[in-house]
Amino acid sequence: MKYRALGSTGMRVSEIGLGAWQIGGPVRGFFEKLGWIAHGWGDVDDDVSVGMIHALEDVGVNFIDTAAVYGAGHSEEVVGRALKGRRQKWIVETKGGESFDQDGINRRDFSRSGLLAAIEGSLKRLDTDYIDVYLLHSPSDAVLAQGECFEALSEIKRSGKARAVGASISWAQIPFCLETGIMDVLQVHVNILSPSAVAENLALAGEAGVGIVARGAMGSGFFTGNIDASTAFADNDRRSWQSDQSKSKSAAVAETFAFLETSERSLAQSLLRYLLGLEGVSTVIVGSKNPEHMLQNAAAPDTPPLTVEELARIEKIKASL
Repeated sequence: MKYRALGSTGMRVSEIGLGAWQIGGPVRGFFEKLGWIAHGWGDVDDDVSVGMIHALEDVGVNFIDTAAVYGAGHSEEVVGRALKGRRQKWIVETKGGESFDQDGINRRDFSRSGLLAAIEGSLKRLDTDYIDVYLLHSPSDAVLAQGECFEALSEIKRSGKARAVGASISWAQIPFCLETGIMDVLQVHVNILSPSAVAENLALAGEAGVGIVARGAMGSGFFTGNIDASTAFADNDRRSWQSDQSKSKSAAVAETFAFLETSERSLAQSLLRYLLGLEGVSTVIVGSKNPEHMLQNAAAPDTPPLTVEELARIEKIKASL
C-alpha cells in the first residue's frame, strides 16, 4: 500500500480507503421528496464486516469513512467494534448534519447545537474519544452561506474532539468552502465521467493544502461490470428503486471503458487508478461489504498506472458524451 499526505493535516492516508456505508446494514427512511425508501445496501453480516476491516488493515489500509446516517448509526457502531484495541492504527472520518430520528424520518441539522450533539453521538457509537476527520454531510448552498456550520466545526476542532474538519460537498462548492479558510479536508464525488472542471477544482484544493477524499469511483457498482441493468436487487437495497433507465445508463459505462481492463489490472482497479492520477486527491474511498472485492480494490495502487494512450482515449470519449 502507498500513502499520501491528507492535505496539511499532518496525517498520511492509504491511497485506498474503505467507505463504510454498505456495512451499516439495511434501513428504511422517509425523505421529503422521495417518501419511504431503502437507504442501505441490503443485508450484511457484522462479523464479516469486522473481519474485512481487519483484513484491510493487514494489507496497509488505514483510512475509513462513515457517517451518522449510514445504517441509522449502525455503520459507526460496527467500525467502533472493529477498531477496538487498534484505534491508533486507523484514521477515522465520519460525517454529521444528516441523520434519521427514532421514527425513521431523515433530518438535516447543521446548526451549532445540532452539530455539537451529532459529534457526541458519533464519538459514542465509534467508541472513541476523538475523530480524526469530521465532515459536514452534504450541506446545501444555503447552509454554507449561513455560516453557522463553520463556526461549529471550528469549535469542534478547538475542543480536540476532531483533529481535522471539513465537508462532503459537490465539486461546485469547493471554491466557496476554500474561501472560509477552515477546511482541512473535502470529500467530493468524482469518477471517470466527471468533467474537467472537477479536476481543476480538486487541484485548487490541493494547492490550498486541503486534503481531498474522492468517492463515487464505482458508480454504485455498475461501472465495474460486475452488475448491470438486469441485476435484481433486494427491496432493502437502495439500488432497487433506481429507474431502469438510470441503471442502463450506469451499466453502459462499464462497456464504454472495458478497454481499461488488462491482464495486469481489472476494470475496477483501473477506475481507481484514474482517480489516483488526479492532482490533489489524497485517497479514494470505496464502499463495499464484500471482503474479496475490497481486497482487490486495495491492491489497485500496486497495478500499473494508466498509460498515456489510455488517458487520451478516456478524454476523447468524455468529449463525445
